[in-house]
Amino acid sequence: MFENKKFGFTLTELLIALTIIGAVAALSIPSMMENLNKKQMVTQLKSTVSSIQTLAGNQLAIKKSRTLKDTDFADPAKLLQEKNFQIAKFCDSAADCWADKYRQIGDMDQAIAYPPNGGVNVVLKNGIVLNYRVTNSNEILPGNDKLFGTFNVDLNGKDKPNIVGRDLFGFYISEKGKIMDEFQATNEEYVQATSINDCKFGLATYCIAEIMRNNWTITY
Repeated sequence: MFENKKFGFTLTELLIALTIIGAVAALSIPSMMENLNKKQMVTQLKSTVSSIQTLAGNQLAIKKSRTLKDTDFADPAKLLQEKNFQIAKFCDSAADCWADKYRQIGDMDQAIAYPPNGGVNVVLKNGIVLNYRVTNSNEILPGNDKLFGTFNVDLNGKDKPNIVGRDLFGFYISEKGKIMDEFQATNEEYVQATSINDCKFGLATYCIAEIMRNNWTITY
């Protein structure tokens, strides 16, 4: 006859295994959470950009115009109304809706103020803070287009992290209703190293250049 033998783990072995699992989790969970937050922010950013792009196209069609000069985009106060956006709050001033200071990825101790002076500020029902101002330019861009307006967005309002390139971004729109990053709006040659460096040091329009050119993924 064969003797049945039962094998198991001792309490010490189980404690060692649990310790190893806990150590691995402690190392991996923060990274996983950071990646998840990045994806969530980028999803909100993409949705916001897409909705503004669609709105521009609709305005051009309704006004039967080839330029945003004939649309609500010519007047920030007229554009940022409930007929165009789901608005939760109209801001009397930038400080009323934006965080006091924003940090830079490249130097977390360096604080900068956003948005730049001018334009109109609102809080959308999804929590996004939106600033828009008209920034006409005489420089001719490809397709006989011109820079027309600038948007700044904080994807979660005054809530943290309040970091340029994480929850705060900037982008442009052209006369013909095309969303543009810094390189497209200034007709500069795209250089990734320059783009990433300027993004990390607080230039929000370079951050979206990296995201849009990397299939809506934060790689910096």
